[in-house]
Amino acid sequence: MAVIAYFVWPNPKQAAIQPPLPKEIARRRLEDAKARISTANPYEFGIEVSDILRSFIEQQFGIKAVRQTTFEFLNEAAHTAFFDVSRQEKLRRFLGACDAIKFAHTASGRSDNEVLFEQVSAFVEEVN
Repeated sequence: MAVIAYFVWPNPKQAAIQPPLPKEIARRRLEDAKARISTANPYEFGIEVSDILRSFIEQQFGIKAVRQTTFEFLNEAAHTAFFDVSRQEKLRRFLGACDAIKFAHTASGRSDNEVLFEQVSAFVEEVN
């Protein structure tokens, strides 16, 4: 009877659900952002995609990207194996554009939303 109960009774250890991977979380957030790409205010959209990328990098690489300035973040990323010179430059350009939108209130349009979205999407997909 105990043997039958062992195989029939649900095992709580097996029911444990694995948390989503950082890439899955970022993809989900990007899909939500994509739905608003043509209607979103460029200022708010720039903040959103910057946060998606920073959160992804923080979860994936353990770099405290969300609470750091761009300068601090880029300095720390430079000491991570994944961020070669090319990736550092892409990251610097992306974050510079987001900072210009957020802090300098640089004029931006809907086409900028698409560019920022594509940059974040490409970066997330580049990570294995």
